[in-house]
Amino acid sequence: MEALLEGYPHTRDEIVRQARVDVPLTVRGRVWAAVLGVEGDFRGRFAKIDKWSARSTDRQIEVDIPRCHQYNEFLSSPAGHAALRRLPKAWVETNPDLVYWQGLDSLCAPFLVSNVNDEGLAFACLGKFIAKFLPRFFLYDNASVIQEYLATFRHVLAFHAPALAAHLASIHFVPELYAIPWFLTMYTHVFPLHKIFHLWDKLLLGPSSLPLCFGVAILMQLEQRLLLFSFNECILLFSDLPDIDIDVCNQAAARMLMETPPSLLQRHLNDPGAASSATASAMAATVARLAELNSGAGEGGASALAELGTGGSSSSSGGDVAALGAQAAKPKSPGALPRSAVRTRRWWDEPTSLEVLRADVSGRISVDDFIALRKLFVVLDPRLPADFAEGHFRGSVNVPLRNVAKMMPSLRPLAGRYLAVAGARGKQDSQLAQLLVEEGFPKVCILKGGVDALRTELRHLWVA
Repeated sequence: MEALLEGYPHTRDEIVRQARVDVPLTVRGRVWAAVLGVEGDFRGRFAKIDKWSARSTDRQIEVDIPRCHQYNEFLSSPAGHAALRRLPKAWVETNPDLVYWQGLDSLCAPFLVSNVNDEGLAFACLGKFIAKFLPRFFLYDNASVIQEYLATFRHVLAFHAPALAAHLASIHFVPELYAIPWFLTMYTHVFPLHKIFHLWDKLLLGPSSLPLCFGVAILMQLEQRLLLFSFNECILLFSDLPDIDIDVCNQAAARMLMETPPSLLQRHLNDPGAASSATASAMAATVARLAELNSGAGEGGASALAELGTGGSSSSSGGDVAALGAQAAKPKSPGALPRSAVRTRRWWDEPTSLEVLRADVSGRISVDDFIALRKLFVVLDPRLPADFAEGHFRGSVNVPLRNVAKMMPSLRPLAGRYLAVAGARGKQDSQLAQLLVEEGFPKVCILKGGVDALRTELRHLWVA
């Protein structure tokens, strides 16, 4: 690794590849810097920053320093305190549009400990890290940014652990009560440094949405206890978080990231640039991985679909589920789905409002994700049977809200399949998705645009 670091930035790709296997302790700070893309005269820039003048944030910084990982020999020393003072002051000086929030000192700690003799490199890494994982978190008014992040976190939890999500919602134990320090400090306010190093070794290599999956992995590691706990017991548990296996969480988070449609993880307020960055390569990797996982579910999933019907356009009410066509069980290749690269912007292309995000139990996926992953999805249509009969997506299942309870036994075989709820514009999609989550169905999401999007974007699969 030393030789690769000497060749940086030309060797960055190989450094990243090696870092996926292991990050040596002795060069961790330099490896992190390479992964984050730190370049240029960062030491010279840091030397020129005013880190001594008095500022309004000084008092809070002085309060935070004695509480910041003081079990660490360096951070508890006079030199460590001085470094913990300089880095936040330099960051505030160079980011006039942002403010110091309690917890920034904790973000500085891993970079300072990894670069004890190179404060300039630690500062450069801090800037890159915040720009990637926490853009807009340090605005003076960051309420909407945090609310969007926590809503997305709830959606990811419901997608992967519906029983746990439903239980926590039923006792009103919401992420606002425990998860803000997780994300605002990227877990540095929660775990000791030796665990943070192992967590960040993987976190830095992933996309900005990976911390959401890691948070869900923590809850899933505690799931058996949480499912039995009341609100007060959950409060006590999270006031002193029990020992968490970071390696298990890293593995679970990586798996969840590959199993989650990219648009379900997007945060338009937190990271506007990432909202449109579901790149072809990322989507291709997701499609391939999801296809592999789905084929592992194998014949059981296909036979369950077959049992639900053989037609592609019939409707049902009461206890019988609408028939699914051959496309649902054995879909055509995504390459056979033509779509213009340039088209008129539709209402479903707009970001989902914060009000809707916070109200929804399940997340919403884009039409692009649905098209790319269509062979994995079963579409559930909550409209009335008469509306469904007038026109519907081929192979979709009509699940009117009034009949959900009667239809539940027939829907059970679909548990584990990717379920996209798509109805008329309104609240029915959210209501059906919530009912499914409360019944323990994983991988439930809402298709943005519902039947309007399907009828417009996939006209050749619309049955009138």
